[in-house]
Amino acid sequence: MNTTSSAEAKWQYKDGLFKKIFFGVSLFLLIIMPILSFDFGITGDELVHKQNGENVLKYLQTGGADTTYRSYKNLYLYGGLFDASAAMIYERMPNSDPYNVRHVLNSLFGASLIIFTGLLARHLSRSWFVALIALLLTVLSPRLFGDSMNNPKDIPFAMAYVMSVLGILRFNSLLPKWDWRSAIFLGVSMSIALNIRVGGLLLLVYFGLYTIVNVYLKRKEFDSAKVNGLATIGKAAILGICSYFVGLIFFPYSHAAPITNTLEALKIMSNFDYAIRMLFEGHALWSDEIPWYYIPKWLGMAIPLSVIIGLIMFLVRIRSIFKRLDWLPLAFILFVGIFPVVYAVAKHSSLYDGIRHFLFLMPMINVMAALGWANVMFAFWAKKFKWAVPAVLGLLLVLPLRFMIANHPNEYIYFNELSGGIKKAYGNYETDYWMNSMKELSKWLISHDERIRKGEAVIVCTNSIDPVKHYFERWAPNVKVIYAAFKDRYKHKADYYLSIPRFIDSDLLKNGSWPPKEVVHSVTVDGVPVGALSKYVDTFTYAGLNATKMQDYLLANEYFKKAYANDDKNNVAIANLALNYVNQDSLAAASQWADRGLALSPDNEDFLLPKGMILMYQGKVAEAYEYFDRVKKMNKRNVLAYYYSAIIMENQKNYSAALDNLQKVLEQAPQFKQAYLLGAQIMQNSGNPEAAARYMEAANNLK
Repeated sequence: MNTTSSAEAKWQYKDGLFKKIFFGVSLFLLIIMPILSFDFGITGDELVHKQNGENVLKYLQTGGADTTYRSYKNLYLYGGLFDASAAMIYERMPNSDPYNVRHVLNSLFGASLIIFTGLLARHLSRSWFVALIALLLTVLSPRLFGDSMNNPKDIPFAMAYVMSVLGILRFNSLLPKWDWRSAIFLGVSMSIALNIRVGGLLLLVYFGLYTIVNVYLKRKEFDSAKVNGLATIGKAAILGICSYFVGLIFFPYSHAAPITNTLEALKIMSNFDYAIRMLFEGHALWSDEIPWYYIPKWLGMAIPLSVIIGLIMFLVRIRSIFKRLDWLPLAFILFVGIFPVVYAVAKHSSLYDGIRHFLFLMPMINVMAALGWANVMFAFWAKKFKWAVPAVLGLLLVLPLRFMIANHPNEYIYFNELSGGIKKAYGNYETDYWMNSMKELSKWLISHDERIRKGEAVIVCTNSIDPVKHYFERWAPNVKVIYAAFKDRYKHKADYYLSIPRFIDSDLLKNGSWPPKEVVHSVTVDGVPVGALSKYVDTFTYAGLNATKMQDYLLANEYFKKAYANDDKNNVAIANLALNYVNQDSLAAASQWADRGLALSPDNEDFLLPKGMILMYQGKVAEAYEYFDRVKKMNKRNVLAYYYSAIIMENQKNYSAALDNLQKVLEQAPQFKQAYLLGAQIMQNSGNPEAAARYMEAANNLK
C-alpha cells in the first residue's frame, strides 16, 4: 500500500461506524436540547426581540400596512426571521408561554449549528471520525451550548453562517457540474442569514469571491467537461441575487428600497456605537473604549482547552494538513474564521458581553481544532501508544462536560481552566449578563414565601426587570416588581431584592458588598454567586434617603449611621453620609466617610467624586482636580466630574480647559441648567460677552 492510500485509510478509519454514531448523536441533540431549553431563563434582549417579531409578523400579515416595526427602537435594522417565526408559532398556541416557544426554537437552531459544524468537518476531511470530533468539541463548548437555548440573535445567525460556509464549499466542490440540490441548499442558507442579520451580505461576497477563484483554478476541468466558466459564474451570480431578495422577506425595512435601505442598514450596523458599561480586566469600561485585544482575550478564556489545544495542533501541523486535504477550502475556513476578528480589531468596534457577538466563528474554530486533533492522532497511528492522543482528547472533553452538568442551566457562564475558571474571573469579567439566574430565583421565592402563595401583596425590587417582571406576572401576579440598580436598591420600600452582579464595581464584588444582606437564596456557578435573592432587613437606608430628599440631613445621617452599624459594606449609606456632610459644610466628617468608602472600593466614582468636592471646597484644588480626573478616566460619561473640573479651571482662569470640560457636560446633559450658567460666567470672564449672553439665554430657556 502506498503512502497516500495508507493516509487515506487512516482518515477513513471505521467510517461507517462513526457515521452512525454522528447521526445518532445529532438526533439525540435535536431531541434533548429542546427539552433542556425549558430550564433556561429569559435574557435581557428577549423582550425587545419578542416585540419586534410580533411587529414584523403584523407587517407581513397586513401586506405591509402595519409599519409599527419601523418605530420600535433600532430593531428595524435586523432581519426578523427568527422572531417572527416564533411569534407565528406561539400566537397559534394561546396557552403557551411565548418565551418557552422561543427557547425551543432557539435550541433547534443551536442543535443545527452543532450538526452543521460536524458536517463542515466531514466535507473538508472526508472522514466521519473527524466530523464526530468536531461535533463533540462544539456540543461541549459550554458558552455556545448555553447561548443555544436563549440567544435569539447570535445563535440563529451563527447557524446560518456555518450552513452557508458549508454550502459554498459543497457547491463549488461539484463544479464544473452544476448541482441544483447544492445550489438550493446554499441559496437558502444565505437567505436565512440575511433574514436574521444584515451582516449576512458578507456571505454573498464570500460566495462570489470563492466561486471566481475556484472556477479559475478548475479551468482545465471546465475545458475537459466543455463547460463555460464565465457562464457558470453568471449562473452563480443569479443564484446570489435570488438569495439576496429572498433574504429580504423578513427584513421589512428593505422592502421599500431593497438596495439602498439594505446598504444603509449595513452601514449603520457596521458603525454601531451603542455604549454599555462592563467589567473587563477588573475595570468598568464602556464598550466603545475597549482595548484591541478584547475579543482575542475573551476567546482565550471562553473556549475549552480541548479546542485551544486542537487549534494549536492545527497551526503547528498546518503544512501536513494542507498536503493531506484540498488547500482552497482550508484557506477559506481560515479566512472566514479570522477575518471578522481582524476587521473588528482594526475598526475598533464597540463590543460587549464576551464572545457572544462572535459565536458565528466558533464552528470554524472547532473544525480547525478537530482537524488538528485528527492529524496528530493519525500521525501516531502506527505507534505503540496510538490511543494516547484520543485518551488525552477524551480527558479534556470531560472538563467542560463536568462544568455543564454541575452548573446547568448556566453553561454560558464558563471560563476555561487556563484562565483560572470563574473563581478568578469573578469581579474581573462579566458573569450572568443574560440574567439567566433570575428564573431559578423567582421560582424559589414563589415556592418559599407563604404570603406570595396566599396571594398577598409583596414587593420585589430587581436590577433585571424584564425577565423578573414576566415571571411574576405569569406565576404570581400579586407580586409588584420594581426596577432598581444596585446603587439604587434602597430607594424603594420592598420585601426582596433580586439581583445579578451586573453594572457593579469590581471592588464591591470582590469585597462581598454584593450580594447585599440578607441573602436568602443564591445561584452559584462552581461556588461563585451569579444571582442572589436578598431580603430587605435594612429599613434605615430607605429612611435616610427619604430624609435626604427633605433636606433633613441631621436625621438622614442618623439613619445612615445605623445602617452602616448593621452593615459596614453598605455603599449607599457611606456615599450619602459623605455627600450629606458636604451639604452641611462639615467637611472633616464628609472626608472621613469618603475615605471609608474609598477603603471599601478604591476606584468607585461614588466615593471619588465626593472626595474631590471636599478637597475643592477646602481650597485644595490641585488634589481635587486629580480626583475628578480619575473619575473622568474611569467613566468618560460622568457629567459631574467634568462640571467640577470646569469650575476649577475657570477659577484658575484657564478658560480654554474650562470650556473643554464644559463641552463634555453639555454633550451628555444638554438640560443641565447650572452648566449653561457656568458657561456664561466663563465667557464673561474671558472677555466674550456675546457668547456669555447666548449661554445665559440657553439657561433661561430651561426650567
